[in-house]
Amino acid sequence: MDVLDILEAEEHRLQAEARGYRQRLEGLPKGCFTVKTISGRPYAYVAARVMGKVRFTYVGRADGGEAGRMRRKLQLSRKYKTALRRCEQELQRVQRARAPLRAVDRPEINHELARRLPAPSRRDFGEIGPAVRGSMTMMKGQATVRWLGS
Repeated sequence: MDVLDILEAEEHRLQAEARGYRQRLEGLPKGCFTVKTISGRPYAYVAARVMGKVRFTYVGRADGGEAGRMRRKLQLSRKYKTALRRCEQELQRVQRARAPLRAVDRPEINHELARRLPAPSRRDFGEIGPAVRGSMTMMKGQATVRWLGS
């Protein structure tokens, strides 16, 4: 199993994980749990943005059971959103790392990629062929290649 296969498997795993988080978020409420004190009594509200404006929806007494359930649902929603954001960022990293490695197996891109490599790392990919094993790292627009042999 080479680097490209590992990155592809990781990409599929992250896509499935992100899909799962999106499905879980569909059934959960959106917004932020707030408590307002009116006439000395606490009341629970959910603040959510609706058509560009923040709207407060009444939940019930802050010490009631419905308010506790809504608070737990909103905490769970926040947890899933954070996990989904992390998962999508990791997926972008994997896709960026995979792009230059895919180019090594495509001869029409190999010469273009070799021309763009920094001078110390420049190799003619076309002569080596698709059996090349190594890693390629993109940093600040420059590719760095570490060869493990052919």
